[in-house]
Amino acid sequence: MDSSLLANIIKKANANEDCSKEIKTAASNLTELSQQNEFYQLPIPIIARIMSRKSSIGANTITRIIMKIKDFQAKDLMDDVEEAQNQLKATMVRNTALQLELRLALEENKNLHDQLEKLKSDNLILKSENQNNVSYELDETEVLPIEKPSDYEPNIYKACEKGLLSSVKYTITNEDFDVNTPNETGDIPLTIAAFNGKADIVNFLLHVGADIEYTNAFGNNALMEASQGNRPDTIKELIAFGTPLEATNPKNKRTALDIAADAGAKNAIEALVLAGAEIEAKGKDGLTPLCIACKNGNKRVTPTLINCGADINARSPDGQTPLILASAAGALTIVKNLVDKGSNISDVTDSGDTPLLMACSNGADNVVTFLLEKGASIEVRNKDRKGPMYLATQSGSEDTVSILLQYGCDVNERGKDNATPLYVAAQNDYIEIVKLLLSKGADVNLMTRYGDTPLIEACGTGSLELVNLLIENGADLEHANNGGETALTAACSEGRAEIVAALIAKGAKTENKTKYGNTPLLEAVSEGNVEICQALLNGGADINALNNMSMNALHIAVSNSDVEVIKLLVEKGINKKQVDDDGKTPLDLASEDEIRELIK
Repeated sequence: MDSSLLANIIKKANANEDCSKEIKTAASNLTELSQQNEFYQLPIPIIARIMSRKSSIGANTITRIIMKIKDFQAKDLMDDVEEAQNQLKATMVRNTALQLELRLALEENKNLHDQLEKLKSDNLILKSENQNNVSYELDETEVLPIEKPSDYEPNIYKACEKGLLSSVKYTITNEDFDVNTPNETGDIPLTIAAFNGKADIVNFLLHVGADIEYTNAFGNNALMEASQGNRPDTIKELIAFGTPLEATNPKNKRTALDIAADAGAKNAIEALVLAGAEIEAKGKDGLTPLCIACKNGNKRVTPTLINCGADINARSPDGQTPLILASAAGALTIVKNLVDKGSNISDVTDSGDTPLLMACSNGADNVVTFLLEKGASIEVRNKDRKGPMYLATQSGSEDTVSILLQYGCDVNERGKDNATPLYVAAQNDYIEIVKLLLSKGADVNLMTRYGDTPLIEACGTGSLELVNLLIENGADLEHANNGGETALTAACSEGRAEIVAALIAKGAKTENKTKYGNTPLLEAVSEGNVEICQALLNGGADINALNNMSMNALHIAVSNSDVEVIKLLVEKGINKKQVDDDGKTPLDLASEDEIRELIK
């Protein structure tokens, strides 16, 4: 038989094409092959190459058959062949004629013992070329028992990680190891070897039945692992063996190219694109590989992707372009590259964000400067009415705020809910930004749509230093928001004892009422804060002040069963007989004997 027939069989098998006709021809001419040096190798490429392409066939059955062929144990082969055929049926292999030809080939070998002995002694090696011109040598040491190597690593997973091919071969051929057995983290030897770039081990594992489509606990197959590890040689090996380039991770729907872009794996990207990977494929998040790289700020791989033809104007499901994603990541090099390639600095997402707004929201001052130099508008607002100053202040980047002010941004720019940058800075206790804004003329008393000022916000959430800074710069102590809360009320509601003391010392009135009629004292009693109650009473607060339901502080304290506050109020002489709108005194509300004793 012409050796080209064997080569054609292997080529078609690797391409997953129907090669049953060629196999039948080869099997029917086994007698002729007895006169040639290549005949006994026929079962090896057919079994190892075609059967190992399907995940449900392990290496053990294949290895046993090949070992017995080469050891001439024909009488013991038939049980193994039957098992292989049953497994083959289960895989739904298209080349169904292989089942009969395998049996025929093995049975014919009984009559060729002498010639086999001669060929075995010659130690022939079959070299086969697949459709991608990646060669592989399959010799006896890969399928027959071998001596334990001096550097033997008994843990095959570690051996794959370290690149110990001899150890891997020994374990698989001598210890009846199923090559598709996962470890405790869900990886099989193939995925481990692929991630670590052990191309020779990957090649061997594939030829002895490793499942090329197996996915680990992260949803990655071997090609994805090799891509994440930036292993171009291993990638080429896996692609040559038939791994589909567009296979997706079942968890995130990302392809190997997506994963390489995410990892910043330049060499992997080049290998995948060269092999024909779809450069605009989108994963579950709807991002192309270029979008992924820009989002992560992977400046090493974005030029590669662009040079390979990636669309610089691709959009994510929410309308983000590579430039917007790179601006948000603060990736100046990528931003410059994209702008140089023609990206639009005025691109807008579905939520109205531009590259400048995204850079401001992440405090990317270098990108902000570049975009402003390129003419980005400082008047832009997103759909939440947030502008550059609002977002930069919210990010906490003093440098970005300073740059925007230098380019003429309004220091009192109104944003969401009519909040100013100063209000946002106070809300987040950004002392240095507050100082900067005040130095540039920020109005300390501008209100939000709810009537809150920076001081009211600071008293509830900020530091004493911030409160004092605002007051020193003219903040109105007595301004009340839409709910009637003043700075003192806010401090009492939030339990800010130190700030309460400071406000009282600066002359804050203690009798302002909220829309529910609560004075600062009633708010403090509601919170059960004895220290603040004491400070208010010492500062002249009316102990008998009533809310809109005619309840005094003792009503509230008794309702909360707050013994310590009750003791303080009784000690300070509160009216224990006050009747609320329901006609009840504090005693009527008491449910515990201890409290009854205190207020009777």
